[in-house]
Amino acid sequence: MVRTDSPQRKGKVSITDNPDQLVFTVTMRKLQETDSDWYWCGVESDPVDDCTPLFLEVRKGIQSVRTRSWISAESGMSVTIRCHYDQKYKHHVKYWCKGYTWLHCTTIVRTDSPQSKGEVSIHDDPNQLVFNVTMRNLQEKDSDWYWCVVEIDWGSDDGVFLQLMVKTRVSKTNALFKKPQHATSTKHSDILSSTTSHPTGWESATFIYTSLSPTVTVEEFNSTNPAK
Repeated sequence: MVRTDSPQRKGKVSITDNPDQLVFTVTMRKLQETDSDWYWCGVESDPVDDCTPLFLEVRKGIQSVRTRSWISAESGMSVTIRCHYDQKYKHHVKYWCKGYTWLHCTTIVRTDSPQSKGEVSIHDDPNQLVFNVTMRNLQEKDSDWYWCVVEIDWGSDDGVFLQLMVKTRVSKTNALFKKPQHATSTKHSDILSSTTSHPTGWESATFIYTSLSPTVTVEEFNSTNPAK
């Protein structure tokens, strides 16, 4: 789509390189549902290019529970995931769940029980309409799909999933990353009331690749701040 050694803008997509910070940035503007697809951040290298994939999903509407679509970190680090929710969920129980599919999701911590378990803790801030989940001393085995969930009394819980990728710090990778599978966001009506996946209302998204470690982070997830 775009390269740093040729015109650095093509239609709605642009790329800029910052060698001093060891990072290049790709910006996609005015996203549409048709832009949902796999994308690759790549660096030309011998004997094979150094790349890492990501999946971008664009949806219409506003979700009741919102968070980042995925997070990348190095082993030993700590991360805090901010799960935003609507005013109607202000006094509901929230919980953090681990698992690729909703049916096999295992609850780790809840806001109505001990809010810390091992290296994971949860804290609800109703005034900001957000609950925070902190995972400390991350290891590669922690790489998985996780869910921010709001418990609904007498109904199906409402949640959104994200992917956490934990990698050991390396300076260079000489092989292409295997393209991971993407989980569908559609849930049966008797399991999850909303078909939430990733934050919506996106107008632009910026992908950042740093050569310090083969990871990608995503910024500018929403056109507006979901917290009121």
